[in-house]
This record gives sequence, C-alpha cells and structure tokens, in this order.
Amino acid sequence: MTDEQRLAAYEAMQREIEMLYADTSARLERLKAQDKQKTASYREALGWKIWYKNVLELYARHGLAEKPE
Repeated sequence: MTDEQRLAAYEAMQREIEMLYADTSARLERLKAQDKQKTASYREALGWKIWYKNVLELYARHGLAEKPE
C-alpha cells in the first residue's frame, strides 16, 4: 500500500467514525425524546457514542482531527 493509499484509507476511516458518532448522537436524541433512556437500545447506543468519541479524541490528541463536541 502506498503512502497516498494509506492516507486515503485513514481519511475514509475518520469520516466513517465521524458519521457513526453523529448518527448515534441523533439516535440517542430520538430515544430520549421518546423517554426511552432506560432501554437496552439506549444504553447500547450510549456505549457506542462514548467509544466513537474516544476514538475521535485520540485523533485530536495527535493533531489529526478536531475534538468532538
């Protein structure tokens, strides 16, 4: 794999993590609006959101992305 291919793959992975973080945040808001904070679906989504945020924060710590909101 060339350096250009590696960079393109990294950038695609970063976009995917950012998209998954945004989608999961929106899902949590929908579930919260339905008063479903104690459901397994909500808790699972919350776990994924935390994991995605940690990955994005790791990128930010190394200067590769902005810190998630």
